[in-house]
Amino acid sequence: MLPCASGGGTVQLAAPNAAERIRVYKNANRTEPVTLPASWSLGTEPDVLHVEGVLVSQSVRDVRLRLKFTPNSDAACTDVVKLTVVRVDLDAANLLDEDE
Repeated sequence: MLPCASGGGTVQLAAPNAAERIRVYKNANRTEPVTLPASWSLGTEPDVLHVEGVLVSQSVRDVRLRLKFTPNSDAACTDVVKLTVVRVDLDAANLLDEDE
């Protein structure tokens, strides 16, 4: 834990410019959605979150995820991740070897 976090605080996850482009889940099978912005008390935040793109990006890195930690006794710390949502179209024809 960070030294400034010893007094507790709040963790917030937001997608300030693109919440409609992604969905966030607490698990890989997408049964526990997280509504953004989401806030947790320090120590109760999930260890892992899963992000699903649902609307193709209009430009490269146009989706921003912002994680903000606000300690009870100090200034907030923020980190930003930029993502690009792409559509993947796979052709699954001829996957089996006919000799088997």
